[in-house]
Amino acid sequence: MKKTKFRGVYVRGDSIVVDIQIRRRRHRETLRIPPTPANLRHAKRYRDSLLFDFEVGRHRPEQKSVVLADAVEQFLRDNGHRLKRSTLSGYWKIFDSRADLLSVSTLEIDTGWILRWRQREIDAGISTKRINNVHSLVRSALDHAVELGQISENVFARVRFLPAKSPRVEPLSPAEIETLFAACVDARERRFLAVATFSGMRTGELIALVWDDVDLANRTIRVERNFVEGHVTTPKTASGIRQIPIFPILLPFLELGGEPNEPVLANPEGDRWASSSQIRKRFWLPLLERVGIPYRKPYALRHTFASLALSAGEDPSQVAAWMGHADWAMIRKTYAKWIPSASPVAPGSRLGSVLASRLDVSGSPSGTGWQTEAFLSDPDEEF
Repeated sequence: MKKTKFRGVYVRGDSIVVDIQIRRRRHRETLRIPPTPANLRHAKRYRDSLLFDFEVGRHRPEQKSVVLADAVEQFLRDNGHRLKRSTLSGYWKIFDSRADLLSVSTLEIDTGWILRWRQREIDAGISTKRINNVHSLVRSALDHAVELGQISENVFARVRFLPAKSPRVEPLSPAEIETLFAACVDARERRFLAVATFSGMRTGELIALVWDDVDLANRTIRVERNFVEGHVTTPKTASGIRQIPIFPILLPFLELGGEPNEPVLANPEGDRWASSSQIRKRFWLPLLERVGIPYRKPYALRHTFASLALSAGEDPSQVAAWMGHADWAMIRKTYAKWIPSASPVAPGSRLGSVLASRLDVSGSPSGTGWQTEAFLSDPDEEF
């Protein structure tokens, strides 16, 4: 909302909001009139009259309410077209699965209620991210309800989100990388493992990648597609549209090429993978089980790329750009222990050189051993 020169009178879009506090409770009313100077003066006089009526006992502000489920459903139907497909899908899943929370009326909710709900979620082992996602949806839905005049105040806006926890990062060790390549049953599996490990792409971006995105002449991969809920769309953020170098170690897995619109990383039938879940069940889990490596999510391959690049001395800002981050704040927060001090060199030269000289991905372990000291700022630290 935008402040005006009149106390308690605000502009929201094409409407005017009158705000008063009575007995420490805030009450807001939306006036469906254009915020012209004359109407703002009218709103100021109207607010004054409400306060006067309350003081002499002639007025009691109406307590408006809405059931959370109704607010959430209306918000999603009115604003779904503005949300990314993955976000909208996640919100509808919350709507379908959290009847215990969403059946409550706003008249029953205050700050203490929200804090108690959140503590119950924590005690039940629900992750911070999941709790914040639910909080974010309800907060947005009640903001929308305020805009529609259904309620006077969004009580969820009073409570801050839980502090985000740093994700657990478990990149593959050098020995594990070589072991996995040796265990791949065919060229298709080795190509998937190579692109996922040496490009840093997200799983949806890997699924959406087609040969037209691979520029062998200039040794780059153009990332401009993502795969979400069965549909090819744009990357998660604007910074997700980017170019990634094809390092020398990756080139042999791509140099045969393919038809422009064919998937680079096809499933066993030669088609595009249907989901990240399908990749996990049909490729990743069987591969780990064949060699006895403890389970990690396929996303560990993206972590592996980041840790390799940073440990090789690549500029963190450049690594962030390759991975599709807007800046390197996430890199610094998530991968700090893999960032050594280093003098600037050409982007990609450090990683390309180290990968080419240290790693055997031909399908059998090199037997020479990988010197982890070349990748870690602390030689005693394990991946």
